[in-house]
Amino acid sequence: MPKTVSAFFDEMLSSASLSFKLYSELSIGAYNCINHHATDEIKNKYLPKMVEGKWSGTMCLTEPVCGTDLGLLKTKAEKQKDGTYKISGQKIFITSGDQDLTENIIHLEPNQIFTYGANEAYIHGAGAARLAMRWGAKYGADGLVGQTYGIPTKDRQIYTLPLDKIQLHVNVFLSFAFSHQEYEFLVTKIGCGLALYKPKDIAPLFKIIKTGVFENVILPEEFYKYI
Repeated sequence: MPKTVSAFFDEMLSSASLSFKLYSELSIGAYNCINHHATDEIKNKYLPKMVEGKWSGTMCLTEPVCGTDLGLLKTKAEKQKDGTYKISGQKIFITSGDQDLTENIIHLEPNQIFTYGANEAYIHGAGAARLAMRWGAKYGADGLVGQTYGIPTKDRQIYTLPLDKIQLHVNVFLSFAFSHQEYEFLVTKIGCGLALYKPKDIAPLFKIIKTGVFENVILPEEFYKYI
């Protein structure tokens, strides 16, 4: 509908619940971004579903060191020879990144693996582990499940593991990642939430990344200054 008409409806939704209104608002922004900048192939794939309300968009704007100073953004997308784009960097405050209103939320590419901190029982009760269920994580299942990979930072009784035990799980993960170059593993700040560790504690467990042989493992930006 014309903006002069939809503005009245938008105002009613915003007044009733701005949090709810953001789901549709951000889809409009994602629609406009794709409509103005994407190829016809991508437009034909995404836009009809977004107009129908079956798919939605998110806002992944600021980054850990930026706040509202968006001139400091470092995330970038580099076009590859096969026509895909390699994205580097990290985003925070992913508005509308998780909900049950639509069939699909536009974010992870098919080869991207959401890598999160789990417990050894793989009971996904809270935090990133619970979010991982949206991309296929299942109770009691370890390793690669759907588009997720859990690295335990807690034991089966949900007590925090010591760093030497977490290191063992990290080593298993890195071995798997090295053997599966077809995937890109997007590692969250494992152990820095419910396990109560700090990035300076967890980041050194990935120090082998410095060798450059794990190009398909993307760590949180804050981790890199500690390895």
